[in-house]
Amino acid sequence: MLKNLIFLFGFSTFVTIVWVATTVYHNSITSQITPANKVRIQTINATFDTDTIDRLEGREEIRADLSEDVSIIANSDELDEIIESSQSAAVEDVVVTPSIAP
Repeated sequence: MLKNLIFLFGFSTFVTIVWVATTVYHNSITSQITPANKVRIQTINATFDTDTIDRLEGREEIRADLSEDVSIIANSDELDEIIESSQSAAVEDVVVTPSIAP
């Protein structure tokens, strides 16, 4: 009886290994990756730009209360410096409102 169980176990193991091997072989032969899918499955670069992350962490936190009216008091020299120092601001983006302050 033990001899029959060992034979059954061995035969079942053999059949399972052959079944898995033929399935893997069949899938490797018949599967095709289209060029569109090749683009989607490219690996992601695992390196991080730590300089940019450090600069972002070192930025000054700005708290804004949007309910306040804000006006810029500046003379034309200061306004020119503000415009030149900002790479993303265009002249149309800067609004100077007149103020009563001396």
